[in-house]
Amino acid sequence: MLLTTPPGTPRTTPLVSVIVPVYDTEDYVRYCIDSILRQSYPRLDIILVDDGSTDSSAAILDEYTLRDDRVTVIHQTHAGAAQARNAGLDAAHGAWVTFVNSDDILDRRYVELLLHAALRTGADIAKARWKQFGVARLYDVAEATAEGAREPERVTVLTDALKAYQNVFCKSLRLVGTEFGRNTEARYFNDSCWGRLYRRDLWEGLRFPEGTRAHVAMVSGELYRRTGKVADIDVTLYHQLQHEGDEPPEREFDYQHDQAVAAAHNFDLAMEHGVLPARSYYTMSSACDAEAMAEDFDAPGMDPEVREAHRAAYQEDLLTLARLAGRLTPAQRVTCTATQLIRRLEHRAYWMRADLLKRDRKPWTTADVHIDDDGEDAADVSTDAGDAGTGGDTARAAGTATPRS
Repeated sequence: MLLTTPPGTPRTTPLVSVIVPVYDTEDYVRYCIDSILRQSYPRLDIILVDDGSTDSSAAILDEYTLRDDRVTVIHQTHAGAAQARNAGLDAAHGAWVTFVNSDDILDRRYVELLLHAALRTGADIAKARWKQFGVARLYDVAEATAEGAREPERVTVLTDALKAYQNVFCKSLRLVGTEFGRNTEARYFNDSCWGRLYRRDLWEGLRFPEGTRAHVAMVSGELYRRTGKVADIDVTLYHQLQHEGDEPPEREFDYQHDQAVAAAHNFDLAMEHGVLPARSYYTMSSACDAEAMAEDFDAPGMDPEVREAHRAAYQEDLLTLARLAGRLTPAQRVTCTATQLIRRLEHRAYWMRADLLKRDRKPWTTADVHIDDDGEDAADVSTDAGDAGTGGDTARAAGTATPRS
């Protein structure tokens, strides 16, 4: 097996920084932190960033500094997920970093398997599979993940992360590719930052832009552009909690506008490096369509200045979309349009499935099949899933609740 260490290989135990932004998750944060503390790989630098929580989350974090000297807590005024993650990056001492949402749960072997894959393959990023679960299954998932995942059966090394990010995002096409033995799922990236282990050097001079609800998408293109190798292992190591109240903020104009801006940025970057920007075309066009249908785009009684600002931004985004589309050849335009149609259909199906998941009240077992893809944009409402509607953070991540991207 690729991950088997040859006899005589020197053992290395680099420090791994685990960054956890926390905002008002008092009911779940203990499950998250406990799953980090019980990692089979012990050399951790655990950074818990309290983003101005209004519940007891901050006090809970402080408790953990007394229980484990690997834990550091940063308290800041409420500024959103981007600033919280940046604070964690600035404080990180590890050669490797990973991000975890404060209501999600890690498998006991999460760091061990990802780090081993990265070191054995010389990768800059290591990623694994993930699944979502409903609140009613919180305790059972925590118990099951404490047992530790199986050994991976396959390790796939990618050398074209930016191309994969832009062109492998439709779930149905990934399934088709897998059926034909192409292991397409291993090439999939979403617009979330959790569930991966990064060489810290990748983040030199790169931080999440603050003041946007698409802060993860805004750095994704550049992050993958500077990535040499990515190691993907075919085992589930990250478990994401779906709340019954989680809904994509797709009806909010500012959310869609931020997605459009991020997509335009990534579109230009991809074209500059000879990569077909299929994902960015989909996200940009979908965001423009959604802007005009946003509940606060032209609602009765809204502030006239806000209405005019929204209209001006919408027109600017349409012009940007036309400019971007004009850079595509006819063949590229056909490809981008086709994948856009496929992804939109998947997006609708995803949220129907997610709604069923969040309402689930059945006992959880390891044999259960939860949603394991799509929703990425919904994103953050986050999921791995593609760009559910555009790709970034949900209202929760934007500053009204737990960071999710």
